[in-house]
Amino acid sequence: MKKCKLLLALILALPVIDKVFAQQVSVGIGLGMCKSDMSGLKTINQNVINSLPFGAKQIENFPAAREYNLELVVSLVNRYSAGFYYNFFSTGSRISLKDYSGEFSFDNISSNHSFGLINKFSVVGRKAFLVQFTLALGFYNSTFKLAEELEVYDTVIVSDDYKFKSQGMFFRPGVTVLYSFKSITIGLYGTYNINTHNDIYLDDDNNSKLTDETNGDKIKTDWGGFQYGVITSINIINFKQK
Repeated sequence: MKKCKLLLALILALPVIDKVFAQQVSVGIGLGMCKSDMSGLKTINQNVINSLPFGAKQIENFPAAREYNLELVVSLVNRYSAGFYYNFFSTGSRISLKDYSGEFSFDNISSNHSFGLINKFSVVGRKAFLVQFTLALGFYNSTFKLAEELEVYDTVIVSDDYKFKSQGMFFRPGVTVLYSFKSITIGLYGTYNINTHNDIYLDDDNNSKLTDETNGDKIKTDWGGFQYGVITSINIINFKQK
């Protein structure tokens, strides 16, 4: 929590500290798709399938998911911008079987929040077009829900619901191609997410960690993968250079 407060304080201080040099402040909203590896959580699914005495099928296995980005950026000298960055995406999987005798389901859902700083370096500019290299970095907070249910002849035999959590750091390099007109900028972005592989804890017990039941290894977060989408930003403040 102290780290989060310090990071927020630095972000809020940017417009004040760099007012002498700043050109503008903009708000950006991004909408795209992300594909994360989720190797640890996929291991959990495979273990469930292997342990079942009946032939359930993998209906979904962490497909590409929609992601949302929010930026508050201060444009500085030498084609460099920096500011606040926030990202959210949620994905999941389902193992399922349904027939005349009953129904089985196992849901594995992951929701992920990332927040920190974003750095933007303008490398090519021609008329209204601009190419930027970007680097977002900071902290992520993930929550997980594992839900298993077995119903036989209208009688619920198993109904378990577990919640987990994990925190760590992320790094997200990328490239953005932009087109500007008046105070609005629209463009396409492509990035790659890298995160520290941290333990996954039971939500109300930090001593209980999610493990691979076949070998006892700890299940780690692994959100590595590509993202792409559309970003739109609006200049909300323009500073006069001194």
